[in-house]
Amino acid sequence: MSILNHLVNFLEPLARLMGLDGVILTAFLLGLPANETVVPIIIMTYLSKGSLLE
Repeated sequence: MSILNHLVNFLEPLARLMGLDGVILTAFLLGLPANETVVPIIIMTYLSKGSLLE
């Protein structure tokens, strides 16, 4: 597992409380310095987890 996947799994419960997915919350946090990186981070994380269709 990558560091990104560990971070997603760690933030998953907090994200669920806010009605988000762990991937989306992680992307928002990592995208704070540069907002244009949020969507590529979401795409990259979903594709690396293999859960895009689930």
